Amino acid sequence: MDALASGISLPDDSKKTWFIVNMARTFGEDIPQAFQQTLFLIYVKQNYFMIASVAVSVASSVKALHDAVNRGAIAVGAKVMKAFTIGDCVRMSEDPQEVRDSFNEIAYSWDDVMADMCGKEYKVLKVAGNIVGLPSPDGSQGGVWYFSAFVLAKAETRNNDQGAPVARGSDRSCSQLFYCGRNLGTAAIPGSDGRCGPSNGPQCSSCKRYQAKSNVNDEGSPAQFTQAPADSLSESVCEENSEDYRRERDPSRAAQPRRAPSVDA
Repeated sequence: MDALASGISLPDDSKKTWFIVNMARTFGEDIPQAFQQTLFLIYVKQNYFMIASVAVSVASSVKALHDAVNRGAIAVGAKVMKAFTIGDCVRMSEDPQEVRDSFNEIAYSWDDVMADMCGKEYKVLKVAGNIVGLPSPDGSQGGVWYFSAFVLAKAETRNNDQGAPVARGSDRSCSQLFYCGRNLGTAAIPGSDGRCGPSNGPQCSSCKRYQAKSNVNDEGSPAQFTQAPADSLSESVCEENSEDYRRERDPSRAAQPRRAPSVDA
């Protein structure tokens, strides 16, 4: 019974009740019962060897009380749900196998493209319990793919000079660019659908300024990148990776259905 109880998560406001129940069980049931058994063994059965068994049971009861009173509210072995909110910047696990395995616990499916998303930072678009929606790299599924919260961790919050959180583009060719994901309109972001990213496309003016800062190290020198630096990834390159951009410029694509989403709705 004690082992079973350790597998139950307790609400914080139930800890006091849990303490009272275990104290009552030990001092109101186990110890009085052990006292009666000892008297029975001495005066009726005259079996002094069995007294050792009663002593062991009392020690076990006291140990169980100690474990119960000092246990945490979370069940042994339980995963603690991570709290994310829309707009948070999160980093996905660097282990593709861990991310793939996490889909066994949620009602969504793995796509091999997701392997390229591992170890990168994204802006949270949707949250439903332990399921988190992140920008899809190809714009499919309404621009959102869903992942288990257990393979995500909060990343350092970055804000542009207008106070909007920014994250790197989820499209591989634009992963060095920062986007805030705000819908500011085509007048504010020429050559776009009006939205700053979040996967690819032109940046808003505030994110451009943030980008310029991010490309300088703490000594004021241009930062060195293992991949091409962000300013070498022109807006036109990222823009041309957008499905909407390709459809606009190729009328024959407009009649073609979008690629089937890899994640269930």
